[in-house]
Amino acid sequence: MEDGQELAFLDLGFNIWLPARGRALDGYADRDLVLVEQGSLGWKVTAFNGDKQDRWLYAARLDHVVDGDTIVVFIELGLGVRTRQILRLNAVNAAALTEPAGVQARDYLVEQIGDAGSVLLRTYKRDKYARFVADVLVGRSGDSVDGMLANGLFLNQALLDQNLAIRA
Repeated sequence: MEDGQELAFLDLGFNIWLPARGRALDGYADRDLVLVEQGSLGWKVTAFNGDKQDRWLYAARLDHVVDGDTIVVFIELGLGVRTRQILRLNAVNAAALTEPAGVQARDYLVEQIGDAGSVLLRTYKRDKYARFVADVLVGRSGDSVDGMLANGLFLNQALLDQNLAIRA
């Protein structure tokens, strides 16, 4: 800290805060929304001008499927910060793994995510078990974020369409 300046923090999501140091954040004020992207020369910080709902949009890599409506992912938050999170799929409820339908739902998720490994998440608040609730899109292997948004499989809806879960 120099000359009594207040230290600013970046909210990277998932209750992870990073001290904002360096010139990358010069000109931004408290509570300004910024977009952190990796460019050819390192991390780039720009003003966020997207839709409010896109503030909580993350690319992630599957760690494993827990059951028919819960997955574990690794998320790149930017600036070299990663987190591992347990996510509950938004607005769906699959049967428990003690039931054949629950095993079917879990196996469907493994099959759909397995080939791609990468998913796109839109997160919401935590549920009563402290898991973040998420909409999950799956693309084909090598799909970009734009590719997943345009052509990805919306897993939450796919579980409902396949009668592997009910709307929660």
